[in-house]
Amino acid sequence: MNAMYWYDSIHDVKYDRRLIRPFCGPVCAHKYRDDWKTNEWPARPTPWPKGPEWQIIQDIDHIDYESD
Repeated sequence: MNAMYWYDSIHDVKYDRRLIRPFCGPVCAHKYRDDWKTNEWPARPTPWPKGPEWQIIQDIDHIDYESD
């Protein structure tokens, strides 16, 4: 089964490195967003960081990524 929901730190200025956090589905994604209040974190201004580790991701199933 492919991961369809994940958190990506590219969108938040809070992180200085790329973090991908996969979720079991929409319920887990919403719980994380509500528990950690990610919607209140400041958005990373554009242009976003450059480099291979900061490429836009559309499928996390076949990539190496860092999670916590």
